[in-house]
Amino acid sequence: MKDMKDIEMAFGNTKGNLALMGETLGKANISLEGGGVFENGDVSITHYLMDAPEKAKIALEKIGIQVNKINEVII
Repeated sequence: MKDMKDIEMAFGNTKGNLALMGETLGKANISLEGGGVFENGDVSITHYLMDAPEKAKIALEKIGIQVNKINEVII
């Protein structure tokens, strides 16, 4: 099994942001293995498992999606 990590992101609750996140990661050849999105007022907080969180952080921050934290996980 690949070395998976949890990446926590935050972005505004506006139409298309979740799709933009997915498209950006797809173009960078980064797969999401599982996770979810949680609404918190005007902001969505997401947690996803992936094996390339540092690469994802660079791609996401280029388009304005804030990466709050990269967490170790137990699988």
